Amino acid sequence: AAFHAAGALLVIALVVAPAATAHLFATRLPSLIGWTVTFALVGAGAGFWVSFATDTATSAAMAVFHGLMFLTVLLGVHHASRRHRLR
Repeated sequence: AAFHAAGALLVIALVVAPAATAHLFATRLPSLIGWTVTFALVGAGAGFWVSFATDTATSAAMAVFHGLMFLTVLLGVHHASRRHRLR
């Protein structure tokens, strides 16, 4: 049962993370879709490369990379909005 739960969490992370990342700064649906596809492709490719280089699980590496991208964009957007408010 734990194996199925971990697999379900990984799938959800791989599906939700790119869209959540794009939603942080996209304002219109076409740009949201474009950024979602871009983040999904970059995250999948980089996660696959990291998993290959470190000989680890592919889906887990992709999910971690998607999470790191989300965190990076979240902090960047937060920092940019904070700088904008201070002006």
